[in-house]
Amino acid sequence: ILAGGRYVYRSTKLNYGAILMRQLASGTDPATNFFVGRFSDNFGKQNRIGTLVTVKNSPTGSNVESTVDGFFRLGEAHSLNTILTHSVTTATGKQGFAGFAQYYFSTLHYKIWLTQSIVTKDFDPQMGFVSRKDVIGTTPGMNWYYRGAALPFKKLIRAYEPGFLPELYWQASTGKFIERDLYFWPIWINFQSGAYFGYSITPSLLKLENPFAPLGVAIPAGEYRFTRQGILATTDPSKMISLMVNYTWGAYYNGRLNSGDWKLQFAPVPYISLTAEFNRNHFMGVGQPAVDRFIDLYILQGRFALNPRLQLICFYQQNALNNTRNYNIRFSWEYQPLSYIYLIYNHGGFTDLQQSHVSEDHVIAKISYLRQF
Repeated sequence: ILAGGRYVYRSTKLNYGAILMRQLASGTDPATNFFVGRFSDNFGKQNRIGTLVTVKNSPTGSNVESTVDGFFRLGEAHSLNTILTHSVTTATGKQGFAGFAQYYFSTLHYKIWLTQSIVTKDFDPQMGFVSRKDVIGTTPGMNWYYRGAALPFKKLIRAYEPGFLPELYWQASTGKFIERDLYFWPIWINFQSGAYFGYSITPSLLKLENPFAPLGVAIPAGEYRFTRQGILATTDPSKMISLMVNYTWGAYYNGRLNSGDWKLQFAPVPYISLTAEFNRNHFMGVGQPAVDRFIDLYILQGRFALNPRLQLICFYQQNALNNTRNYNIRFSWEYQPLSYIYLIYNHGGFTDLQQSHVSEDHVIAKISYLRQF
């Protein structure tokens, strides 16, 4: 980064700001300019409308995204949230669109929502991210909150909250139906301590137009029907030691997959937190050819604070898929309100396609100073 600047204005009604940055050329990547502009207006009691513009400019061309977003409170229990984005890339001459609208109905006993989203084939968010393109998604959902007289063990159980969260997807360019996931949560119990336990069952139908490789396991194109089950539970998160478990099992495309994530947290005092996490995916007869494989991920994280303004955060991750070992150390000091000094060290190591070990090290120092007028 050669240089950059940012300006921000905030009030109870209006918010606007902009950031401009220039990045130097590196190898085959040309020097690039980045711009983000944002404006939002709060109107009525609980409504907001805003715009956002991003520009990525280099000698090879420009990528421009224009966004309109809004939140509208339609009543005490009703709301509407929406984002609409258009992208244009001059190097290719292609334009794309992405957006979503979500209606939300919430009471003391129910939460019901309907989300409609679309990402076209040529949408190109070079300063952003979408998980998939060329897709139309319809994702309704409902949760029921029961705290009535028939609820047993009230000293232990706070609420029974089952839910149904279906997800339906079509290919945007052709209109073909491509995916259906029906997430049933017949059991979800919230405990008085803040712990919870849930059980899910999910029938799925997927019509793959192209092969793909989750975690390096190659799955060919075709139609797949399978059902998976899962549990999600945690102990009291306010205790010195707490445990979270997320475990799923069952059929997976043409085989089976057992996937577990275990997280253990140790927080002896409010200013110290240590977390250890282990994730394991066991593929059994999945893909073409059929694969039996364990893929593990290990995470260690520590947070140490002398006070809310002075913190040290350390993070380590090891991935067995490509023998990746990454760690990050970040020191932050808020030396005056909303003004910070950051010192960051990043290390990344992995094994490339030629089975050679590659490592990268980065040191970043940042000082921010806020002056309010």
